[in-house]
Amino acid sequence: MGVHTFLFSQEESIDTLNGKKITIVRPSYRYIGEKDFNESMNKQPNFGMYKDNYFITGIPLAGKINKHTADAKFQISIKQRLMKNILPYNT
Repeated sequence: MGVHTFLFSQEESIDTLNGKKITIVRPSYRYIGEKDFNESMNKQPNFGMYKDNYFITGIPLAGKINKHTADAKFQISIKQRLMKNILPYNT
């Protein structure tokens, strides 16, 4: 007996309400088998972005700029899939 899982996606539809177009987003669940799940995972790239990437800087508006008053914050997130093979025990 194989492992089964649910694949979650969103369906968008456009309706009209009082003469205005509105977008309705509904969740969509699809039941897929182990083989289909592995095939869909193998189609994805090995390297990609994981979360939001940003770079923020800030300086004071009413004061001198020095190493204690200037700020910088950044986040760079990546993901890398190490191998596409199925490991022992289907992990």
